[in-house]
Amino acid sequence: MVSEWIAEASAFLNEAVKPSKETQTFTTSQIRSLVPSSYAAQHTDSDLHAIALYALHLLSNIQVASKATPVPSPGAMTLGMHDLMILYKLFDFLIIYCLYPCLTIGVGVSLRTRLNHAFGGKQHAPPIEKGEGKPNILEAILTTILNVQKDGGDVGTLIGVRSKYMLDVLAGCGELAFNPAVSETRKAQWTAKFNEILESLDAQALITMLTSLLHAQCPTWFRTVLAEKLSMISVRPRGDGVQSVVSFVLGLRTGEDVSLEKVTRAAKLICAIPKTMSGDDYYSIVCPQLLGMLDLPGDKTPMPRVSAQIIAQLNSTVPEVARRYIIQPVHQPLLAPANEELLRKAISRLTVLVVNPDFVLTEKLIQPVLLELWGLLLYAHKTNRSKWEERAQSLILVHVKTTGGAKAIVRLLQNITYVSGPTWEFGPGSEGGIDIRPATIQREVAMDEIDGRVEAALDLLKRVETVEGLMSEVLLALLRLWLSAGEESGSSDPVAMVATLRLLQETLDRFGESALKKPRQIIELVKGVLDEFVEKTKASHRQYSPAIAAPSLSGLGSIVQGQDSDDEDEDKEGDGQEGDSDTVGLAISLLTAILGESEDLSAEELRFLGTTASSLDFISQNYPNPLLAAPALNLKTLIAARTSVSDDVKSTLTAEKTSVEKYAEGLQLLQDPLVPVRAHGMQMLRDLVDVADPVVDVNAVLSIFTNLVRDEDSFIYLNAIKGLSALTYRYGIDITRHLLQAYAESSEQWTVDARLRVGEALLRTIQGLGAALVGDVATDIARVLLDVSARRKETSKDVRLRASALSILGMAVETNATGMGQWCARAIEAALAILQLERSEDAVTVRRASVVLIAGVLKGISAVAEFPAEHLKDMQRIITYVEATDSDELVRVQARGALNILHDMISGEFRLEESTSVLRI
Repeated sequence: MVSEWIAEASAFLNEAVKPSKETQTFTTSQIRSLVPSSYAAQHTDSDLHAIALYALHLLSNIQVASKATPVPSPGAMTLGMHDLMILYKLFDFLIIYCLYPCLTIGVGVSLRTRLNHAFGGKQHAPPIEKGEGKPNILEAILTTILNVQKDGGDVGTLIGVRSKYMLDVLAGCGELAFNPAVSETRKAQWTAKFNEILESLDAQALITMLTSLLHAQCPTWFRTVLAEKLSMISVRPRGDGVQSVVSFVLGLRTGEDVSLEKVTRAAKLICAIPKTMSGDDYYSIVCPQLLGMLDLPGDKTPMPRVSAQIIAQLNSTVPEVARRYIIQPVHQPLLAPANEELLRKAISRLTVLVVNPDFVLTEKLIQPVLLELWGLLLYAHKTNRSKWEERAQSLILVHVKTTGGAKAIVRLLQNITYVSGPTWEFGPGSEGGIDIRPATIQREVAMDEIDGRVEAALDLLKRVETVEGLMSEVLLALLRLWLSAGEESGSSDPVAMVATLRLLQETLDRFGESALKKPRQIIELVKGVLDEFVEKTKASHRQYSPAIAAPSLSGLGSIVQGQDSDDEDEDKEGDGQEGDSDTVGLAISLLTAILGESEDLSAEELRFLGTTASSLDFISQNYPNPLLAAPALNLKTLIAARTSVSDDVKSTLTAEKTSVEKYAEGLQLLQDPLVPVRAHGMQMLRDLVDVADPVVDVNAVLSIFTNLVRDEDSFIYLNAIKGLSALTYRYGIDITRHLLQAYAESSEQWTVDARLRVGEALLRTIQGLGAALVGDVATDIARVLLDVSARRKETSKDVRLRASALSILGMAVETNATGMGQWCARAIEAALAILQLERSEDAVTVRRASVVLIAGVLKGISAVAEFPAEHLKDMQRIITYVEATDSDELVRVQARGALNILHDMISGEFRLEESTSVLRI
């Protein structure tokens, strides 16, 4: 019966494993004496072998008896709570007293760490004797454990792949699979089992296990294997590798903040190709996972934005990979029949990707599908699907305001009648949205659809009206489009001509002021009209040109005069002179408007405007109609007055405006509601700061970036951090002091999250200072950081801020310990005090940062002789205690690393008492 085997195991363990408060643990030979003589006599080769086989004998029989015991109901267990405690104690004994003595030193976790998770943490380390020739014992242990797991039942489940013991089992399998001393036959067998265990784990558990095994003491032959396995997690068949790696690096499962440094580190890891794979094979697996991360809810996880940044780095380093595995799959649902869900996903992915400030990537993402997005917008507008229209419009606006400019807008307006691709068309989706369906015939736009399409285009123009110079280029393009349609009137699409006419009318009515701000090309076009008119007049040739049938500036005149296209047939009986008069009248009106609206015409524009003087003079003297001759004379006089200004003076004024205009444009873009456009504005300001352009108002830009670092959008505040770092690099200690003041300020205006972001800017500043981190700036930084790290309050956020201050201080000392001078010792004192006094679970984060600070100081100083011997002994004593007793595993691991640094440095300088170490065989 299972109770009998549990009782036998309990009796054995009660004697073999004594709590530390009672007595020290037995030696191996003493423990063997507890094994029943009838059993021990069969295994005389070694004490360890006999002990291990007896423990396995107990485990196997408990398993068999448990499976043979009937259960009262499905799902019930055959083992009670007392039985489970004995079973766990037996397994802890088997791992610690039997398995670990068979491992090479450095394989597995430290024995002290393992003991902290066994026997209630109350057991001394077993007195393991060093020896060799353990593969047979280890193989017997692992074989039994894996068989019990495979057999299932209550016992098999409790020690299954998700149990705390799997890390030890994996270490044992690794010993037999990769130790060079093991035979090739045995290595092949256990390599398969090692890989089988890895494949049974989810990616997050796998990363945790591999990183736990990959520590400083790990032997080279095992370290190489573990590193290779880690590099292959991203390409696991399960498809969760990339997300798990990113989650691990960002610390999402432990609630850590997402910083720019972590995102950059995650991107580098994902972009690193394993040595055993080709780049093409690797990216064909990784990139679909990155696309899948874009689909996660952005309000609940930072994964979409992190994926976008990784994709941006891919595009920068391996653009062909990004094109094939990212951009083309994203575009596909917009270029061929696709259901509503696929189309929505494509739009969503584009929206996430263009938030990244990589405008080269934005161009590649939007430009190839610009017309398709335009068609989607027009269809959504026509069918009152406002959300779809907003999504399409937002993507188009990002492209226009970052890389596309007026050229992109003009392309859309030229395609005002765009409907669909050659083999598909937009249609209503199955869930009330939009899909793309096959079509054999391209549908043409009807006349009654023009108003809606023009309205959609004007709404788009309204949102880009403030982009410098864009509206004037749009107006010029519409004029050219109209006139070119007139030259090819026989082949022009009448619907497109009417739509263009309406666009011209509405553009002049709604955006006339902004459309005439950069008039050089409009002047050129109007000059051609005037010159042509003069030549016609001289040749006494008149030709009538209907307003719509052959578009021209005379047709445009009817727009300005408010005539509808329905009136185009009126007064056809004229001799053609009236039509030409309208054309010239409009040309003169346009030039007059340009002079009135544009007070800052450049010297080049004024010179070109002066070339119209001869045509205007001819019209004013030779044309009989005073309604045309008088305005021509007035315009000629006005041009003469404006062109009297010195060309040299004008050129100088224009040159001086270059930086001013860029500065003004950057400030203007910051007001845009679109995040990528605001980011572009921040980049423009940062470019001016980088070159210390005199146009920059340092205090104003500092205030801007300081405010933006408090923005809740991670994309904005991460760019603001870069801006603050640029200011400190270029303008020095005054900016640094401003940041220190904000970092130290505790108020509603400066939340802990905002101060942490300022801290990241300080960190980048310190790294950039390097050898310049001396004197007053070093003193100011150290005082503020020590002050913040010493503030103790009962909130988790304050702990985060204190940890941040300690980490930054550690980086300062590591960057230039000489420049930090006396503050090195002060920093060590503060960190040691925290490690001694703040032992609660709430203070885990600040203890971690304290150990990192100590390690940073040790790395930064040139020799430990710079510290008094008493300080060094205190440091070693406290860190040794922390490494042995702290409740947080990461703190213990970090403390062990700090001790290693300290021991390496004092070698040859001091003879410090070594802490008691545990020898293992």
